[in-house]
Amino acid sequence: MRIAAVYSFNSGKNLSLAEMHALRAAGLDIVTVFEAGGNLVSTFTEANGLREGASALAQAQALGQPPGTAIFFAVDFDATQSQIASNVIPYFRAVNEILSGSYAVGAYGSGAVLQTLSINGLIKYKWLAGASGWAGSRTYSTADITQGHMDVDPYGFGFNIDPDVANTADYGSWHGIPAPVPVPVPVPVPVDPIAQILANANFRDGVRLFQLDNGLQPDGLIGRLTLTAIGKAEKA
Repeated sequence: MRIAAVYSFNSGKNLSLAEMHALRAAGLDIVTVFEAGGNLVSTFTEANGLREGASALAQAQALGQPPGTAIFFAVDFDATQSQIASNVIPYFRAVNEILSGSYAVGAYGSGAVLQTLSINGLIKYKWLAGASGWAGSRTYSTADITQGHMDVDPYGFGFNIDPDVANTADYGSWHGIPAPVPVPVPVPVPVDPIAQILANANFRDGVRLFQLDNGLQPDGLIGRLTLTAIGKAEKA
């Protein structure tokens, strides 16, 4: 199974490190898509392609998304061929300039958008939007992912989702890196300073000399007789 996760300029909706660890623990693959005003033709400019590509790159690297996997960019409106030529293509050229050598570029959009971007060598992965009435979508048959019925709850989750179907074995997904295993912090062992002194070889040699001078068994141990001798020496 897989789940789509978002990169954007809105930190509240972006895939977090904790969420990525949870998805991995649940055995789910991740498909990432960058979303930022993708439903407005005016947002598709070369400048925005550079800016959004750089943001997507930084977020992917921060999460450890494996190089070579896909970052999709959403074209979430029914673009005409004129709009694709004047806006969408320059945007994706800029995205490719940023992601080249790091991540594969994918696009979410209509059949016409995917077809044109693919012909121009600007995307590797294609995600067909569920709006079948959009230009070229009804006849488009080479999508890696196809969006199904939108805003439905087919599994009884209690909230709506957009089910998607992966049509190819490789559709740009990735598996989250595992959460780091906490390293146990060693518990310090209390040190007895008296014990340290008594265990010191030089100290015990000194005790032996004192015992010899006072006619005691030179065992280096401070017992009752040695303590008595020390007391007498202090009073002398």
